[in-house]
Amino acid sequence: MKLIESCSRGPKVLESPRGEIIKLFYKKRSWSSSGHLFPYAKRFQNNGKKLTQLGLIAPLSTKIQYCPDMKVHLVYYDKIPGETVFSLTKNPQSRNILFQVLSYIAQLHHYGINFRALHLSNVLVTPDRQFALIDISDLKMSRRPLSMYRRYRNLSHLLFYKNQDDRWRSLGLQDCLKSYIQASGLTGFQAWLLKFYFKKKIPMK
Repeated sequence: MKLIESCSRGPKVLESPRGEIIKLFYKKRSWSSSGHLFPYAKRFQNNGKKLTQLGLIAPLSTKIQYCPDMKVHLVYYDKIPGETVFSLTKNPQSRNILFQVLSYIAQLHHYGINFRALHLSNVLVTPDRQFALIDISDLKMSRRPLSMYRRYRNLSHLLFYKNQDDRWRSLGLQDCLKSYIQASGLTGFQAWLLKFYFKKKIPMK
């Protein structure tokens, strides 16, 4: 078994010899956490189903187990081949792919998807150059496109994420925001409102 990621409580992501991914969800210590009523492992499974129904690539859980001794849920799913955008963009010459990421995020927002764990290490590029989401337990879906404020919150999280914001700054934050607005088809008041939310973080010329 190969350790992919760990946390303070132990292994977090494992990979079996045949390429199956095992993701561990430890029980929250706080009893006020919503994870006690609706386990994050189940959210992960449900979100994978909903995303694939929309034609998007995401982990599809094949099995969920609970280990009472460790107080942890284990989610099994087939590995999605690809490389994270964070890894791909270490070379500054490869960073134009970030504009494609913004178009992808615009598509998610149009579908009403608020991926609250959005950062470059949670978006994969598959061998056929499609995007895929991973670590999808913290994701909300609505029947309507996201409001401008929710788009701002989600985009802001992406563009200013710790230790990743240098990639966006190297492209020019203004150009990144313009690219997202264009990909979203926002015009008039909607485009103005999104820029207004960003005006303190991205001064407009």
